[in-house]
Amino acid sequence: MSGVLGNVEGKHCILIDDIVDSGQTISAVSAQREEYHFDLIRIGAALYGINPSGALLNNPLHNPVRLTAPIIQLQELSAEDYIGYNMTFKTDRNSIIATLPLGYADGYSRALSNYGEVFIDSYRAPVVGRISMDLITIDVTDLPPEKFFLGQQVEIIGNNCTPDQIANIINTIGYEVLTMMGNRYKKVYKNDS
Repeated sequence: MSGVLGNVEGKHCILIDDIVDSGQTISAVSAQREEYHFDLIRIGAALYGINPSGALLNNPLHNPVRLTAPIIQLQELSAEDYIGYNMTFKTDRNSIIATLPLGYADGYSRALSNYGEVFIDSYRAPVVGRISMDLITIDVTDLPPEKFFLGQQVEIIGNNCTPDQIANIINTIGYEVLTMMGNRYKKVYKNDS
């Protein structure tokens, strides 16, 4: 690989001019075109299952990231009750609301307030109300009753709700979703091979 020393917006950098001819590429290029399957690929965000290119409609990669949080509170609300700071969500029926112990201090974006979704098994539960510093609330009303209980693990990121899907909701990229996650999580690295 060769390059030239350049200056972009006042910063010194190496401008790569023949990365394709050198037998090296990046995951986004390699995923799109077979002729770019070279000896050396810089994996980047693809290591985390993030779609290597926004141009790909179907992500060819497996999502290896999983983030869960337990239900710490269940509350039955009446129709027309408000949830969260600034009363941004109002129930339109009798509802069962679960509280999870994570929030924007953990990197769960406030932009997901009233737009996000989480999963219990394969059942979707919408995020309702404003994301607070340490808590989010989800509507479990439509789930089978045996699926939600105190301590039940809820998928925040996983096979049903990937970083790319979350990113689409808040108009960003999957890599940003993962890099926003704070250091308050217990991280477990598994090798299932």
